[in-house]
Amino acid sequence: MSTHSATLTPSAVGRARVLVVDDEYGPREAIAFTLGTEFAVDTAERAREALEMIAKDEYAVIILDIRMPEMDGIQALEKIRQIDPEVAVIMLTGYGTLATAQQAMVGGANQYLRKPPDIEELLEAVRQQAHGTSLRRQEEKTNQTSKAMLERLKREMSEFESDVWQGRASVELVHDLTNPLTVLIGWSGYPNWTT
Repeated sequence: MSTHSATLTPSAVGRARVLVVDDEYGPREAIAFTLGTEFAVDTAERAREALEMIAKDEYAVIILDIRMPEMDGIQALEKIRQIDPEVAVIMLTGYGTLATAQQAMVGGANQYLRKPPDIEELLEAVRQQAHGTSLRRQEEKTNQTSKAMLERLKREMSEFESDVWQGRASVELVHDLTNPLTVLIGWSGYPNWTT
């Protein structure tokens, strides 16, 4: 197994990260080279190797060959979705059929390209999918922040309601005590009732 990891030069820092998974050296490295001008690119020649990388690092796009030994791309796609539901996955194959494309899309692929892909088509697909991943990650962070704020608000409301209930109970107690006291004070303030 050989893994190529693009060196993160200062110009590569902050660029979207892409993982190219293909058991064929030539296509894998050609895609990595093509994408390397705009993206930080890692490569893996087996699905299991890719899954380990995805579990450790966050990628914007994964380009996944469908036909690979040991574990094919469709099986790998299912496992990728368990690890990272937001990452964009572009399925790539030289043996594409409509059934294979449908299977990939049902499995959660974001896009399907024939192999070898047209360079401009590939670049545009990766740009769009990287942008989509960024939006999904932002939405997920926003949702998590909103949920946390909602939980905090519920806790504060619960505490507030408890304080309000105690306040009402205190007002009622004071009212209940005030009524008899008012009567007693009234009686005690009159001059002699017996005369």
